Parts: sequence; C-alpha cells; structure tokens
Amino acid sequence: MSYFCTYLGCGSGIGTALIYAVEQRAQHVGQSKVALLVDEENARAHRLYLHLGFKPERSINLYQQPHLHMIKNL
Repeated sequence: MSYFCTYLGCGSGIGTALIYAVEQRAQHVGQSKVALLVDEENARAHRLYLHLGFKPERSINLYQQPHLHMIKNL
C-alpha cells in the first residue's frame, strides 16, 4: 500500500477528486446514488468515503477478502 501512496501521492486529494467526478457523471446521467466496495482492512479509504458521505450497507466477501459495500445518495 505504501508504494501506491508514494506513487500516486496519497493525501493530495486525488481520491476525493475522482469520487466527485464519478458523482457528477452519475448525476448527469440521471442516477440518484453511487456505490463502491472498499477492503475492510483499508482504514484510510474507509475514512475518506465516510467523510465524503458514503454510508456502509453490508459486508461481502470478494476474492476471499471482506469488503464493505458503501452507498451515497446524490
């Protein structure tokens, strides 16, 4: 994980900008909500999504790893 943070510049707002772009596109095409999956061990991403207004819905296993399904109403 630290390699990707170094490479991508974690903490620089890239993740927030990407989420906002997805939200704008979803609204543009008439969607009322967006959803995502986050690895339950990825605390940093989980905090970001909560901060951006996503609500946890349920936990699911994906490739034998627990992931949290999160939804945001637009």
